[in-house]
Formats: sequence, structure tokens, C-alpha cells
Amino acid sequence: MHRIRSLGSDMVCLKNRINRRVISKVTKSAKGEDCRLMFYEICNQNPETTVFAHYRHLRLGAGLGLKPSIWGCPACFCCHSEADGRTRKLDRDFVRATHAEASLIYLHDLLCNGQIKLS
Repeated sequence: MHRIRSLGSDMVCLKNRINRRVISKVTKSAKGEDCRLMFYEICNQNPETTVFAHYRHLRLGAGLGLKPSIWGCPACFCCHSEADGRTRKLDRDFVRATHAEASLIYLHDLLCNGQIKLS
């Protein structure tokens, strides 16, 4: 199992410990899936526009221009734009909380379905 050690305010990056094939498998698995964010009156509900929406957080090794490894979920183009902040129709705290929850559930689903394994 991959572990994250807390080193004061710094954190050992999980990205360096996960196999690149696993990361690729996770991001490609989102293509064609239903949107997991489904923001009311924003979601276009079109699986053809669905891509992997990375959840960005500094503690996860992501920031401006940097993407975390496996943290994220499938999102349609419209919901992905809202999550990334290109559109700002919804409250930012609501968007971040929804994205974090959808990302956690998606990762859990991948683990339970055997699509990815932690060793």
C-alpha cells in the first residue's frame, strides 16, 4: 500500500511512488463514462465530452500547472470547466467539496472493481 508521510508542512508526493501505467489507466478510464460531478443546470450529460478532471490541491502534489496523479473523477466538458474555474457559476467551496467527494468515490470504485490495485 502506498503511504503518505507528513513531514511538517511538506508531504512525500504519492505521484513519485505510483507506477506511470496505473496513472495512465486511471485517466484513460474516464473517457466515455458518465459525468460524476453533475452540477445542476451546468452538466451537459454527454459521455462523448467526458474526460478525467484532476482534483488540484497542494497537499496532493498539485498546483498551478501541476496535476496530481490519481486524484480526480470523470467530468463532462461543462462540469470540468466549472471545477477548473474557467467558469464561475457556482460557489467555489461547493464545487471543491463536490469534486473532492466525487474523486474519492471514483477511486473507491476503481479499487473495488479491480481496475487498479495498491501494492
